[in-house]
Amino acid sequence: MQGWTVTTNGPYSSQPYFLRLSKTGDPDAAIVYNLGNGSISADQRAVVDETAIADEAVGELGVPAVLDEGNSVVCEGEDGVSNVFASAL
Repeated sequence: MQGWTVTTNGPYSSQPYFLRLSKTGDPDAAIVYNLGNGSISADQRAVVDETAIADEAVGELGVPAVLDEGNSVVCEGEDGVSNVFASAL
């Protein structure tokens, strides 16, 4: 799992963290893809799925999990509140 879901050069941390998915199996690649459902396109290293991987990341592998607001990117969040980068910090 680590080989295709842990990035070492993503925008959220200088430490390794889990991604939602890597489109080509390379989690460090700067690949932009559309999130679907009329949403935006985003760099795969900026799309984190905390619910699917937090237990594995923290408990089993010792890799810090980056937890942010779920669905703020996909559903655009609350204007000026949860749809801004600072809401994930």
